[in-house]
Amino acid sequence: MGVLPGVTWVVGCQPVDAASLGLGLSPEVARAVEVAIRELQSLVRDLGVDWPVDETISAIAGGDVM
Repeated sequence: MGVLPGVTWVVGCQPVDAASLGLGLSPEVARAVEVAIRELQSLVRDLGVDWPVDETISAIAGGDVM
C-alpha cells in the first residue's frame, strides 16, 4: 500500500523473568498490565473514542497470575 501511519504508539511491559515466559503473569507484570491498559485508554480517548476500560482491566489484569 505504501502508506505509513502518521503516528504509531507502542505500549507494553517487560517480563520480570524471561525464563518463565508462558507460565502466567508475575504479580509485578500483572500490575504493569493494568497501567498499560490505562495508558491505552488515555491514548484512545485522545482520538475521541470512548473505551470503558474497567471491564477490560478486570478481565486481563485479574486473570492468570503466578
